Amino acid sequence: MLIDHLHCLDQRLIDLSDPLKSDAGRGLDVIQLWVPTERIGLHLVDIPSAPERKWPDLIPWILEDKVLQPVEEMHFVVVGRTEFQLQVMAVSRHDMSEWIRIAENTGVSPVAMAPDFMALPNETGILSIGWREGMLLVRESNNIGFSAHPDVGWSLVDSTIENSEITPRISISVPDMDMVPAHLRAESNINNSELDWQFSQFPSVNLMSGDFRPKIKARTWSFWWPVAASTILMLGLLSTYLQTSISSLQDQIDAYKKVYLTNYSQIFPGPKPQVDS
Repeated sequence: MLIDHLHCLDQRLIDLSDPLKSDAGRGLDVIQLWVPTERIGLHLVDIPSAPERKWPDLIPWILEDKVLQPVEEMHFVVVGRTEFQLQVMAVSRHDMSEWIRIAENTGVSPVAMAPDFMALPNETGILSIGWREGMLLVRESNNIGFSAHPDVGWSLVDSTIENSEITPRISISVPDMDMVPAHLRAESNINNSELDWQFSQFPSVNLMSGDFRPKIKARTWSFWWPVAASTILMLGLLSTYLQTSISSLQDQIDAYKKVYLTNYSQIFPGPKPQVDS
């Protein structure tokens, strides 16, 4: 299955003047998409006392005062839990729809979406920091991380380190070492490797739930039904041809029988032999 970043999908459109030369001209491929972390909020909420089946209805109202948009315009996904709390990701429904539209316009059909900070390595005791087109990506743990412009991002990194019970080791991958604040350079493992979106391990987290559940089955059928219809039509024509050919062959056999009987009667007198039909 394809894996790529939302911001890299425009590279799939090689030549808009000839769709057959681009991936968009080859039908819809399924894809797992990294999406910008800065468009996604992570919230910790106490586990509701209500039955779990009612959580999807309760969580939006629990977070009503913590999100900037009306809850009706937000999409909420429970991505993890601890003993007492749920980890909930919140993203604008408009953003979700827009990401799906962008993907389909480039010839792919998304079946999973995850925040791009999750493309960073996840190791216990290590704070992973990466870079994406002017944005700092930070991963604290399996489901916790953030993205921000460097002027704000490095301050958030300092705050994360200060608030950690055990000071984490720091792994930084950025294009230029001079981007790293001086006080972090000595205590960090720094390299200039870039994130490979297509080969980074995709997490089990999937923002495409509820109203945004993948509809790949319907799309796949809509793509393949002309092929199936053509195949059925060809099989029907082939069956008709075979029946016609068999009937014609039987008529020829009957005609040959009559010729043989006529010739036999002319040569040998007496009763005609019986020929099995």
